[in-house]
Amino acid sequence: MLSLFFLLIANASANIEVVSITGASNYIIDENTIKVFGGTSGDECDGAGNTCNSCTGINNSNGPSACNENRINDLGGILTINFNRTGTGTPIITNSNKTMNLLPALNEDEENSRANYVSIRWDIICSYIVETSNCDLNEGREVVHVGIDQNDDNILDSNEASVAINIIVTSMEDVVNMQTRADGIASFQVYPGDEKIYLLDSETDVYDDFEEGFEVLGSFPAYKGVTNFNEIRLYYEETSAGCSSISEVQNNSNYVYTNITNLDEAGSFDTDRVFFTGFENETQYVFRLGLVDEAGNVGLFTPNSSCDNRYHSATPDDVYGIFGDTDKCFIMETASASSLSPSIGILRKFRDRKLLESSMGKQIIDRYYEYSPHMAMLARENKTFKLISRVILIPITIFAFTSTYIDFVWTICLYALLFILFKNSVNLSADKVAQGQARKCVRS
Repeated sequence: MLSLFFLLIANASANIEVVSITGASNYIIDENTIKVFGGTSGDECDGAGNTCNSCTGINNSNGPSACNENRINDLGGILTINFNRTGTGTPIITNSNKTMNLLPALNEDEENSRANYVSIRWDIICSYIVETSNCDLNEGREVVHVGIDQNDDNILDSNEASVAINIIVTSMEDVVNMQTRADGIASFQVYPGDEKIYLLDSETDVYDDFEEGFEVLGSFPAYKGVTNFNEIRLYYEETSAGCSSISEVQNNSNYVYTNITNLDEAGSFDTDRVFFTGFENETQYVFRLGLVDEAGNVGLFTPNSSCDNRYHSATPDDVYGIFGDTDKCFIMETASASSLSPSIGILRKFRDRKLLESSMGKQIIDRYYEYSPHMAMLARENKTFKLISRVILIPITIFAFTSTYIDFVWTICLYALLFILFKNSVNLSADKVAQGQARKCVRS
């Protein structure tokens, strides 16, 4: 009876709290759920080790191969779950209903009964989840329980401390299916900035919607198999040939990324950033997208065939920033905080749609960028010059608007006609004045 009393006391005081996990591709520990991810995209791990990097630049004929920078070794890797505990007993891992110990039989000793971790081979986990020791063949998820077996019966009784853990094994397809577009992000566009690149939805009008800001890339199925997407990567390489060199963008190329937020079951989502810095001006880059799931698998790349020079290559340049710095920009200094502020957007569109399309237009922009800081400083220091500049800016804005939204040639013709009418009006007024002077002379 006394021994039973002490056993009940020990059971009542036992507790277990998972604090970290090693040997997995990824894991999440929060208040409600513990998830352990085993990613299997890419080549199998070569040799010993719990995980390996399979993102080594391997491509197939259609585009990059899916990979995982922390791929599990399901042919010999070990998953270790570390925890804090109270009470004595042997740590074990059981199936979902706690009736079978998944670990091989061990010789119980004092060290095992006080261990604060438990380890299990990935091939054992795979055998439990997908019924084969090789997780590459399938993907799936199961619940296991890590607990303290205090009475050494190889199961976890209801009064023995345990923690439920979701183990998820998954892989990724290589590229997006452009015919069905069932998975992944099939289309996007990049837009250059000053030492930066903007990542936009293919439906975004960079000359209109982009002025208001951009938050959403689009939508896609929220779940790939048994896990979620949580990151979008924009892979890139320097190039002078645009899409002709898209095959150089591989699964180990440089990349920038944005996190996926507010992902729902319909596939709608937001991103936490739309522009990326660190790109060199006057350097051409070519881009492709890839997705990352919770297991760290990288895949569903945009294929080689989807590359379009207009949407998927870009050359950053400082001319894209000339309307954004008040200290250097004469037009920003003159028009901002006044009734002329809408002219800034009109002149931006005129720059992008018209001036940047011709060598003469680019020369005009270069000259503006050269002299603009001096004129902006003068406008700040001289109110009269600033007022005159605002008056001059009105016909310039009208010209930019009509040539951008109507037609450049028709705008020239319209202005030529107005000039002729104005000149004729001036000449007519001069003639009338001359005739009046002549009549005064005759009377005298």
